[in-house]
Amino acid sequence: MHESSQLIHKFHRLSQPLRELLHRTSYDPPESHDVSVKSLLESLLPSKISDDRDLRSQIRDFSLCCALLSSANASTSIYISWIPKELSTSADSAFRALSELIYRDSGWEEKNLVIELIPEVLPLLKDTIKQSSVDGSEEGDEISAASARAPLAYAIVAAYQLRWFVTQVEKPHLGNMCALVVPCALTALDHWSPEVKGQGMISFIHLAKNVNATELGCYGDVILDACCHNIVSSDEIWHLAVEMSVLLVTSLQRSNPRSPWFERMLNEMLGHLERQPRNQERRVAWLKLIEPLFYCIGLVLLAHFRPLFPLFFQWMHADDDETVLLVLERILAVVKLTWIRRSPYMTRLVDELAILYKEAATRTAREEIRTCIRQILVLLQQCKGLQFEATWAKYKDDPNLEPLAQSVAGNVTTIWEEKRQKGGGETMSFLGTQQKCKVCDKTVYLMDRLSADGVAYHKSCFKCNHCKSRLQLHSYSSMEGVLYCKPHFEQLFKESGSFNKNFQSPTIKLAERSPELKPELTRSPSKAAGMFSGTQEKCSTCSKTVYPLEKVTVEGQFYHKSCFKCSHGGCSITPSNYAALDGVLYCKHHFSQLFREKGSYAHIMRSASIKREAAPVPEVVEAPAPEA
Repeated sequence: MHESSQLIHKFHRLSQPLRELLHRTSYDPPESHDVSVKSLLESLLPSKISDDRDLRSQIRDFSLCCALLSSANASTSIYISWIPKELSTSADSAFRALSELIYRDSGWEEKNLVIELIPEVLPLLKDTIKQSSVDGSEEGDEISAASARAPLAYAIVAAYQLRWFVTQVEKPHLGNMCALVVPCALTALDHWSPEVKGQGMISFIHLAKNVNATELGCYGDVILDACCHNIVSSDEIWHLAVEMSVLLVTSLQRSNPRSPWFERMLNEMLGHLERQPRNQERRVAWLKLIEPLFYCIGLVLLAHFRPLFPLFFQWMHADDDETVLLVLERILAVVKLTWIRRSPYMTRLVDELAILYKEAATRTAREEIRTCIRQILVLLQQCKGLQFEATWAKYKDDPNLEPLAQSVAGNVTTIWEEKRQKGGGETMSFLGTQQKCKVCDKTVYLMDRLSADGVAYHKSCFKCNHCKSRLQLHSYSSMEGVLYCKPHFEQLFKESGSFNKNFQSPTIKLAERSPELKPELTRSPSKAAGMFSGTQEKCSTCSKTVYPLEKVTVEGQFYHKSCFKCSHGGCSITPSNYAALDGVLYCKHHFSQLFREKGSYAHIMRSASIKREAAPVPEVVEAPAPEA
């Protein structure tokens, strides 16, 4: 700062018009006020300056005077509402002139004077506010004890000055001052006076808009805790409490939608609104300011449906159109973010929207309300599919809802036509309502659709054609459009080494293998029987029916799991560990033992004939005697 006598003279001359204007302003404080704010302002104006140190303190006091006078321009406080607009404007001009006078050679703007003064001013303001704060050690009436210790007027004046200094600095400079601003603003939030709290909230709102989470650093949890404690505040600062809380929690916890701070803050707000659901000012302010928090936590909103939707349903039928429009906009956002997954509120939401559509006929904003209702219903139609159709069916024939029913029914077709006329290559967002399930041939809606190999299925229809078990996209097989689970696909088509023989009727194969079978067993099965082809197959060992769950298939033959064993010793065998000769099964141990001991197959055939009479014995052809 310049320290020349010329600067001192100009500073004194600059403050003189402000002193005269303040002196002419009438001031009639209420009898209950024990502090004269006008006298306090006059004491902050510069007097005779003796030395350079005195000059700096005079500039600081003059800045505090200008801060309070400028704050009165948009205030309704009884302590400073007597200040006319002319005096506030003059104070702004005087402060800019002082900044220009001090920093003329450097070319800096007036905000640099604020930045230089903040380290000196904020600790003074913090101490002033704290003097009338509630002390936990006080006994009896804490507020009375705090007021007796220091007049409330001083804390209110200091809070307005704090807010003015903080709001004069923006990014990136404000981030470097968090260590000074945050403790002072927290002191204002902790004060018992709503007026002091309100100025602290405005300071934090400005801070949240100009400072990032990294710059707030270790103050994050302390600030959010203070926000939660101040949600339950008086009506005049409720909107400030909500705006401050939403801005700070979305800034500090944006990367963690499951943060406990979101849950705690939303629970505090909803609990407070549940206690006063008919308070129009509170609900309107909350509905206007809460949407950024919804978008920040996204799908986690599902956890808050229990307290949230009862309030929505009540506010949908409020007397004022502003509340109705706001709640419909918030419902639309909630449906977009969550698709109301597995929620019991979807059915009631459709019912309430239908009732509101009828009620809107008597409202001024009927068209806006009905437009919002149509948007919500169309979105529900997309995300809930069959569940929505079942709920909406009872309203399709209601004459009072005929325009709405036509709009919902024709929505998909209309959008499809518009996209086709545009000729764009975009994928139609409502394609699910145009497709049919390949299995049941019924409409497939978006939320109930599975697409495999370019074919649409209902989730409930996407199952194995053989055992009817549910399939997953990562674990299914198909043959000519027919779905199978992996185990049955392996058994039916791969174990035999051919994809063709398993499509033949099993009864035909049995007839070819055993002509003695009765004629009725050789008939081709009906189409219905083909769906249960497992019940037509016979065990090669016991000739009884083999069902899918107990079937083993090897070399085109079918066996019960209990029959699939070594014919020599009854040993357990598996499809990957067995030996066979002319349809007779052996374990590898006995097969090797029998073959190596005798060196011929005759004894094998004798053993097999005992256990299975149907097994043929190969003829032994003697070699002709060599010619002499």
